[in-house]
Amino acid sequence: MNKSMLMLLFLLAFPVFVAGCNDGKLKTYPVSGIVTMNDEPVVGATVIFSPAKENEGDSAVGKTNEKGEYKLQTANGKVDGGTTPGDYIVLIKKSEGKATGRIIRDSSGNTSEEMLPISVLPAQYGAFSSPLKATVENKKNVFDFKLEN
Repeated sequence: MNKSMLMLLFLLAFPVFVAGCNDGKLKTYPVSGIVTMNDEPVVGATVIFSPAKENEGDSAVGKTNEKGEYKLQTANGKVDGGTTPGDYIVLIKKSEGKATGRIIRDSSGNTSEEMLPISVLPAQYGAFSSPLKATVENKKNVFDFKLEN
């Protein structure tokens, strides 16, 4: 399994993990903003804040809505609670399925066409070498990201 497939699986599983770990004990500060590309909102993108330095900060994830707005939360924080203070590398990813032409059968016997995830945003924004950075402080934090082709 290649790295991009592992990352996709992580991104799909993380919201389920976050929903199950909502004890609200982690001291977080709200983080929100808007993601646009060519002045249009990016709908359905995953926004990831990854600590710039190991053991300094807590990774957090959010999903953009129809207006391109997102709110972050950590695995141990409250829903839409943001993240802990620190410096972060920001990754923004969005994939759409592309039909492969191959028919697959699930365990129930149902068939469907296999779909291959294809990134619809420039690759630089989804890599750990992303040019997007943010510093979360002990306050309400707003970070808008204007992506370019």
